[in-house]
Amino acid sequence: MRCLLRVLLLVGVLFVSIPAMAVPVTYGLTTGTITVQANQTSDNALIFNQTLSLSTNSFVVWDQFGVPAAGFGGTMEDFLLDVVPSGSPHPLESGQTYGPFDLITIESGVIRPDFLAGFSTLLTFPSGSSFLTQVGAIEIEAFYSASNSTTGDSTPGPLEADIATPNNMNGTITFTGGAIQVVMDSIVMGTMDGTLFGEAGNDLILTANINFFGASNVVPTPEPSTAMLLALGLFGMAASRRRLGRKR
Repeated sequence: MRCLLRVLLLVGVLFVSIPAMAVPVTYGLTTGTITVQANQTSDNALIFNQTLSLSTNSFVVWDQFGVPAAGFGGTMEDFLLDVVPSGSPHPLESGQTYGPFDLITIESGVIRPDFLAGFSTLLTFPSGSSFLTQVGAIEIEAFYSASNSTTGDSTPGPLEADIATPNNMNGTITFTGGAIQVVMDSIVMGTMDGTLFGEAGNDLILTANINFFGASNVVPTPEPSTAMLLALGLFGMAASRRRLGRKR
């Protein structure tokens, strides 16, 4: 019996001292921006460029298998990038017009995983102090309105796009202490049909640059195997103390 207790105690202490396996952690947004731009397909001219804030509803869930310097990987399990509405009409670049419109208002915008299309982290590898990652498929949903500053004419419209190509979602993820920084550049969000604006054959290609900082707002819980080993170790210690107490 004494040998069994010693084995239980040793096994429990040894396994409890080993770091737990990775547990997905949710990082809530602290600060962040998304820059949206639109280029005409006819001549690639930039006609719209605006930086918007990301709301506090935004988050990213990251399952990290170690630190980049140690050569371990990780996966982005989930995320939500929620754009704060611009609130007021934004002029097109350099006084340009698109159809009869010279102002654009972003009403809302959300970028999130498309789980129905098979969202997954497709490639993650360490690079210095950061992870380089590719994810897909992505679902984008946004609403906007275009208007004319002189006539007051306007047209609201939705922009919905599904991005299945993982190369459209390249990201750099950096960890500093308990904080995370996610940078995603040149994400192709979709194409707006120019016909809706009276620009038949001259569509708009929308791209975005995303940069946000987040802090962990969920304390990781031990995995079942870790919790079981911890209980085993505590049981062994308690049993050993009781046995020693009886001898006295």
